[in-house]
Amino acid sequence: MRMVSEIRSYPLLLGVRGEERKDIEGILDVMLRLDPLLRGEGRITDIEANPLRVFDQGEGVVALDVRILLKGPGQGPGHKEATA
Repeated sequence: MRMVSEIRSYPLLLGVRGEERKDIEGILDVMLRLDPLLRGEGRITDIEANPLRVFDQGEGVVALDVRILLKGPGQGPGHKEATA
């Protein structure tokens, strides 16, 4: 929960201007469901879900666009891309 509360837009998730509190538990559920994928697939370097649409409390979340970056061939654990 701490990680979610550090999101810059966290106050919006709590409900503003008369809107309902958003489904923060749904965000946590997505994070927990991604964990086995990340642990089981060692080639994943990044996952980006942008935007992640968060509905009112209890109504869930949906990723409208997802990008998953994989290590290239021959790039083992701990490989870092060279930057110029």
